[in-house]
Amino acid sequence: RPDLSGAPWAEVCAQGPEGYDAPPDDRYRVEAVSGDGAAAYGEIPPESAATLLTWLAPRPEDVLFDLGAGTGKLCLQALCATPLGAAVGVELSPFRHAAAEGRRSALLERLSPAGSAWVAPRLSFLREDFRAVDLARATLVYAGSTAYPDALLRGLAKNVAEGAPRLRLLITTRPLPADAARRFAERGKVRLPMSWSALEWLSVYEPRGTRERLP
Repeated sequence: RPDLSGAPWAEVCAQGPEGYDAPPDDRYRVEAVSGDGAAAYGEIPPESAATLLTWLAPRPEDVLFDLGAGTGKLCLQALCATPLGAAVGVELSPFRHAAAEGRRSALLERLSPAGSAWVAPRLSFLREDFRAVDLARATLVYAGSTAYPDALLRGLAKNVAEGAPRLRLLITTRPLPADAARRFAERGKVRLPMSWSALEWLSVYEPRGTRERLP
């Protein structure tokens, strides 16, 4: 792994379209598939992300999936600022997905040849429904889920429970519904400033010893 300590991920994240700028028709398309409220936007600020990532202590063998990745900022920061092995952002909004791809391209252009060659295959963004995306590689899963309808959050939990056999931790900004949460063991909570709240409790779950299938 090349030295990415000077990688300009913060500059790249500060430029380009923001998730809040998604036009009404884009938001409508997301909510038509995922339910009312699913297109609401919020971010984990870089300072809070740094605190969370320090607590998670990613390892080179870890792969982070950000479910509802917006414009990709957490994935860029996690891959460049920690020993994380790979980061995958999953976003249904065409506008926000395009913004994430733009930030990926901007980052690769600003890295050294060695840095770009290392990051390129390890940083990816998928325009897919996270209830069905392939999570086989995921060891860490983050979801900024505060505005997600219960049905969407249940679908997320179902895919994580059934499709992420390597999972170490699942982090959500809203607790899972009780019927979904029983498939996981709650490890604790982390309280951090978020874009929509001065302090927000994030719930941290780990898989139970016996992985039951969700109904």
